[in-house]
Amino acid sequence: MYPESTSPSTNGAGHHELVVVTSRIPAEPLETGRRPGRWAGEHAAWAGALRPALAARNGAWIGWNGVAGNGTSPRKFQAVSLYPVTLSATDIADHIEGQCASTIVPLYHDGVERPAFHRRWRRAYRCVNERYAASAAAVAAPGAAVWVHGHELQLVPALLRAARPDLTIGCHLPLPVPPVELFSRMPMRAEIIDGLLGADTIRVPDRRSAGNLVRLAHDLGGYDVDEQVVTVGGRRVAVDALSMGADVERVEQLAAGANVRRRMDGLRRELRNPRAVLLAVDRLDATSGTEQRLTAFGELLSDRRLRASDCVLVQVVVPAARQSAEQDEIRTRVEQLVARINGTHSAVGRPVVHYVHRDLDPVDLTALFRLADVFLATSLRDGANPTAKAFVASRLDNTGVLVLSEFSGVAGELAEATMVNPYDVEDLKRAITAAADPRRAAADEAAMRRMRQSVRRYDVRWWAGRMLAVLDGCRSVSPGQQAEAAETT
Repeated sequence: MYPESTSPSTNGAGHHELVVVTSRIPAEPLETGRRPGRWAGEHAAWAGALRPALAARNGAWIGWNGVAGNGTSPRKFQAVSLYPVTLSATDIADHIEGQCASTIVPLYHDGVERPAFHRRWRRAYRCVNERYAASAAAVAAPGAAVWVHGHELQLVPALLRAARPDLTIGCHLPLPVPPVELFSRMPMRAEIIDGLLGADTIRVPDRRSAGNLVRLAHDLGGYDVDEQVVTVGGRRVAVDALSMGADVERVEQLAAGANVRRRMDGLRRELRNPRAVLLAVDRLDATSGTEQRLTAFGELLSDRRLRASDCVLVQVVVPAARQSAEQDEIRTRVEQLVARINGTHSAVGRPVVHYVHRDLDPVDLTALFRLADVFLATSLRDGANPTAKAFVASRLDNTGVLVLSEFSGVAGELAEATMVNPYDVEDLKRAITAAADPRRAAADEAAMRRMRQSVRRYDVRWWAGRMLAVLDGCRSVSPGQQAEAAETT
């Protein structure tokens, strides 16, 4: 069904000085015959942050338009050229839902959920990466900078370098990078390592991931390494941490607005004015820590360390775009836990767990951020955690407590949070009890103030600017200088 390999090719360089390549184009709608009306999707915040640089450098954005088999022509939106990549229904099933969602994501989250391996998925992954690389090679100007983003496109840097050695290529991985012992299970491990090292610079979400990637390059790829630099032929590839920032300006505008204040008042009445509101917002997968958190909360109620009469937990679970059988099983277990806790501890008309299984609009989500006294970001493993940062950004009065997994990619940035081992139910219980204690208000306010300063300073605009600065720094070093520096080292 899929050819084993094809080489991307181009009939000549394009004219775009800056090219961003992501799995999806962050604009909608992109249907045939309609013009994009807004930045949208998971990359919308940094698309807006990058727009001035893209516009100034005749920039282009490459990605799938979100519609199976619906090839659309290039568009222009806010002075940015958009080049849709066509994916068939088979590509979606084998590349996105197969190799990306069922192999790479579980493995990169420390194998919390068992990854599945299928040769058909790997062939699809290669073919789709080749398609993206060919598109970037065709539109990039001579000597252009190309930013490849996402675990879906880890082969693109090397494919693009083979087709266009004149380009400067940066790669950003938002997912954590697993240790050698886990990554060794990946059947196409050498291909992925070689693919990533086609870039001039690689940025990952945290220091642990950076160290893991360098060790992968040495132990599995056989490359020479010197601290955070990998030598590939005559090139030196810098590997470092760069955690994605939150769209702080947008969150603060919403948090200060009348719509959010009205929604907060309504939500508080609906929740019956509890003394303490605990909030969690998770993806529907095994790495979210939702089951462990609900177990801990239920035991705290049974132990009477929390009182059902004066606290509530709002548990939001964001559904996947296309739910798998494994996610159906997780959802069933989560809903059974919620039903068990409510059946045991709730009063008539006053559930102690409010369970929401849907996407929330920005006003509702920000109102929940502002209403919550405690935000529980206790995933078993994550890379960038924009939701935790958005909660911090929303706390305009510096109140509230963030309980954060020590295995989160943002744990180093938000060190003032209450850290917890999400695998340890007793540790979760301790952290939740301490966070809900009103006597901690003064200390919590000081901690939140420091976290807000960090989140505001290193927001999505800083992050996007830093990534561009890193790319431009690589562009200033010629291939000859790279080779000379490698020989000197």
